[in-house]
Amino acid sequence: MHFADCDPVHVSGIRLWNSMLAPNADGIDVTSCTNVIIDNCDIRAGDDALAIVGYDHHFEIPGFQHLRHESGNILISNCNLQSASSGIRIGFLDQNNVKNIHVSNVNITNSTRGIGIFVRDKGSLENITFENMTIETKLRTGDWWGNGEPIHISAVRGKENVKPGQVKHVIFSNIVCKGENGMLVYGSGESMIEDVSFIHIRVELTDRKLNEFAGGNID
Repeated sequence: MHFADCDPVHVSGIRLWNSMLAPNADGIDVTSCTNVIIDNCDIRAGDDALAIVGYDHHFEIPGFQHLRHESGNILISNCNLQSASSGIRIGFLDQNNVKNIHVSNVNITNSTRGIGIFVRDKGSLENITFENMTIETKLRTGDWWGNGEPIHISAVRGKENVKPGQVKHVIFSNIVCKGENGMLVYGSGESMIEDVSFIHIRVELTDRKLNEFAGGNID
């Protein structure tokens, strides 16, 4: 399910199950949209269960080119998510900014990565809050996105001639994590990660024989 350049959007009470073995099989994608509510949903997907991005173009949408429309004012609550990639992904190759996102009372289970926040293009990601969540992650064999991290934040150059934006003003509060890898916060000299808070976070690392040779990548 893909929403692009929309205002407003309300998705409530749906069950969306894709194959957990299919790549590029996202649950819900929100691209350069504002005033979005997603609540009381059960989503299982081989790719990201929920993706919030600020692309100014899209390969699959005719006429969706050079759009200057930020993503923002997005509320996600009371959802159960599973993904062979990220339960929730915010950002990646964004040209537009993504800001003002609040996620609460969400359970992420059986996922290769819990929360993924990425800057790879000029768009910045800011004012994002996660609270009252449980996250369970695992390594998978094969080249899946994710390496078992409950929380992943990274900001590095993704294009040769484009200086990346920033990740700033992010709060994680009251979150219980159980997974086969630790959390990752990874910035760069040209894109410093700014003002990230971890409040009442519990992380339990688990181990199994698969950890010695399995896992995807850290993007």
